[in-house]
Amino acid sequence: MAWVPLLATIYGLILVATCLHILAATQHANKAIAYLLFAVFIPVLGIGFYFTFGINYWRKRYYYKKSLYNGSILEQIKKDVTPYNTAVIKQFDEAVAQHTELAAMLSRDLGSPLTRNNQVKLLQNGEEK
Repeated sequence: MAWVPLLATIYGLILVATCLHILAATQHANKAIAYLLFAVFIPVLGIGFYFTFGINYWRKRYYYKKSLYNGSILEQIKKDVTPYNTAVIKQFDEAVAQHTELAAMLSRDLGSPLTRNNQVKLLQNGEEK
């Protein structure tokens, strides 16, 4: 009979981990409450039901592949932007020549390309927009 408290402790830890997962992963409060109640009040079946039907595995797989694809595209863009920024900074344009260090810092920190002939208007509040 010494194994009963051990199994109860293990089940309690699994239940707590499942409840934390439900709270972290479920976007809608109604669904989260329903899964929590189901997992707590129907001991083993509730946890099994949540892990079978509550998690959208296809969506996770799709977004994982999409994030890998987006990461590779971002790396390619960074490789393409760096030579362009260097060429813009090295041009003897008056505005860039005066602020070469600032342009290099913006290029390095922001990772966006430097372009010419831009205008900036400072808006004081939302009504001016």
